Amino acid sequence: MSTGSAIAPTPPTDTAPTHATEGARRTSDPLKLGVNPFDTFSSRSSGFPKLKASMFRNLRIITLVSLSLAVLACERSKSSSPLSPNVAGPMGGVSVDAPTMVSPAPGATLSDRDQPLTIVMGNPATNSPRPMTLGFQIAFDAGFANVAVQREGLPAGENGQTRLVLAERLPLGRTYFWRTKADDGANSSGWGGGVPFELQQQIVIGAPNPVSPANNERVTTSTPVLLADNAAASGPYGQLVYQFQVSESAVFSGLTVNAEIGVAAGRTSYTVVTPLASDKTFYWRVRAFDPTTVGAWSRVEVFRSPLQSTDPVAPPPVAPGGGSPSQCGPPTLFNPLSILQCHRAFFPGGILHGDLAVEFLRRSTKSFNAAGVPGGPFGLLRKTSGNNCSGYSCDIVCSGQGNAQRQWDILVAEEFPTWGGSGAGVADGIRVDVCEIQ
Repeated sequence: MSTGSAIAPTPPTDTAPTHATEGARRTSDPLKLGVNPFDTFSSRSSGFPKLKASMFRNLRIITLVSLSLAVLACERSKSSSPLSPNVAGPMGGVSVDAPTMVSPAPGATLSDRDQPLTIVMGNPATNSPRPMTLGFQIAFDAGFANVAVQREGLPAGENGQTRLVLAERLPLGRTYFWRTKADDGANSSGWGGGVPFELQQQIVIGAPNPVSPANNERVTTSTPVLLADNAAASGPYGQLVYQFQVSESAVFSGLTVNAEIGVAAGRTSYTVVTPLASDKTFYWRVRAFDPTTVGAWSRVEVFRSPLQSTDPVAPPPVAPGGGSPSQCGPPTLFNPLSILQCHRAFFPGGILHGDLAVEFLRRSTKSFNAAGVPGGPFGLLRKTSGNNCSGYSCDIVCSGQGNAQRQWDILVAEEFPTWGGSGAGVADGIRVDVCEIQ
């Protein structure tokens, strides 16, 4: 038996490769995706892993610091421009005034017809190089604790003003306060002081109630008196005037009478001036209005004129020493238009000429003075040239002399009474003449 027998070859196995073997395989392609080149040195130095970690940590710090410095430099560059949105605070030397409050004007009185309100602001004075925006507040109280409307960020408008029509309607019957401010994103005017305006309660004027003549009755005079119960009215309405219309048409396609007269207490009446045609059917209606609001027409009433025309009552004599008939002045009438219409009823219809016109003016001015009509005392205007009536104006009454004189044209087309409130003065181009106070 031999002792030097051959050693059998070891068969191959599926044993996994060792770490060293795998590491040697990876280092064969140090640029392979996901392979860290520093791993090629890991087997050569046992102290290198610590050095490697330190190097990566330092590299990250250097990178972060460099990025931070770059960002800071960029921001500083941006902030150096006054138009930059990164300017977060007021800029030195820049001033911004609050916008002026144009409309509603301080202390203005507005009505529901003015709604929705148009807010008008004067663009602010400023030396800021930045674009300016405006804002406003409307509040129920002077302290602006209860704000009703607020708008901000409105771009400045053209022609020196910024306008905005409100989308909402404000409650009526209240006093409001509003204020403004301007802002450029870095500088602000702050809110300006609030100013008040009033939004009045709505004016409502109802329809009068026609009393007489009515129900197709036949009146006894060609110049009947139209009488109506006054209309109900509410809100801050002004001086009421009643408009009477008479027509032969039920739809008032043609008017026989179209007259206005000041309101009286409880009931208002109008005496027809021009005699109506005999034996005709007439329709009449009435409504009330003030300087801003027109009420509804009353229901239509119908009456018939007399079978034969009646003549107007002859003018009553004027009392010696002045004065006027009591039926056309105190204590019955005080309204100037009512006084004029009352006196006109005592004169023939049509245009007044000559002595008749002068007598009408004289009686009317005497009644004006007795009633204390504002603007008096009143008199007749002397007129010795041009168209005149016996040396006087045919249709004008006056008060005062010289540059203080005022004149009123009280007859439209020298026939129909009218009243013009405060009259016309020298500034209106009147010709000054002697005013004979009655």
